[in-house]
Amino acid sequence: MRKPLPTAIVFAVTEIDMPHFLLFYGMFIVAVWMGARFWLRAGDSSKGVAGLEVPAEPDPYKIAYLRGGREEVARLMVFKLVRRGYLKRAPWTGSGFLKWEKIFQAEGVSPQYLSELESRVYNQFNVPRGGKEILDRVPNIIQSHCNGLRRELEREGFLSPSELIQRDWFCGVVGGLMVVSVGGLKLAEAWQQGPISVAILILMGIVGVAGLGLLCFRAKMTIRGRRYLDRLQRAFVHLKNGPESHMHEGGDAMVLAVGVFGVSVLAETEYAYLNSLWEQASYEKGSVAGGTTGCGSGGAGGCGMCDGGCGICGGGDGGD
Repeated sequence: MRKPLPTAIVFAVTEIDMPHFLLFYGMFIVAVWMGARFWLRAGDSSKGVAGLEVPAEPDPYKIAYLRGGREEVARLMVFKLVRRGYLKRAPWTGSGFLKWEKIFQAEGVSPQYLSELESRVYNQFNVPRGGKEILDRVPNIIQSHCNGLRRELEREGFLSPSELIQRDWFCGVVGGLMVVSVGGLKLAEAWQQGPISVAILILMGIVGVAGLGLLCFRAKMTIRGRRYLDRLQRAFVHLKNGPESHMHEGGDAMVLAVGVFGVSVLAETEYAYLNSLWEQASYEKGSVAGGTTGCGSGGAGGCGMCDGGCGICGGGDGGD
């Protein structure tokens, strides 16, 4: 009596000796990765749409949200308030080598010319605030504004809609179950052969699932969004390469530079202490800052498997 096809496949896999199975398992994981990549590319219809031309006066907040979500918008809004003189650097606190940067409201300025949203952010600085405090408070205040930015970016095809994100999750879960299930078929045999075989099998499974994580649970920026961000960064690279020469061009040149590249462009300016502010926030959170270094300020880089968006590249918490 012939076995059903699924049963026959399982039987054939379990009959493979361990060395050949490990080779087969590695090939199977790569095949799952390639299938997931094809699935994701097929679902991202934005790749076939020509990117928009770079506007003469792009919205810095919109670009910041495209790069890194709410926290990037919060960093930009705080910088703008500092730039306009509403906030200033507080005296250092701490002792020894541990000195924390903080900012607070400047004396002698009136918030009457601020927008309602800017006023709400400004009011948070009635006492000196460190980077972690700021990122714990300001993103929640600007949430509704960020929701509007996200809807606009989705409409233009720069960010993935929620349906496509759910599709990515489905792909990752199914692929992960496939990788774990195939590895599990030989786990008992590997256990009998010794700890080395078990370790290799488990390590391959972890690598397989992690690779799917990079592919499927990635940043929410679309291919079109990454290309548009890259075009923006190339168009305004003069602001990044020589920010100090644009300090007195008007209130928006440096704000635009921070929106496009992140606060890392302030390193050679009088606002360099803001870099330390956000780095200290990352230190307190125990994570790497998204807006000071790395993909957030580098454009459409990537891992080579996801067309420039490997889960670290761009988009940050764009789903918030």
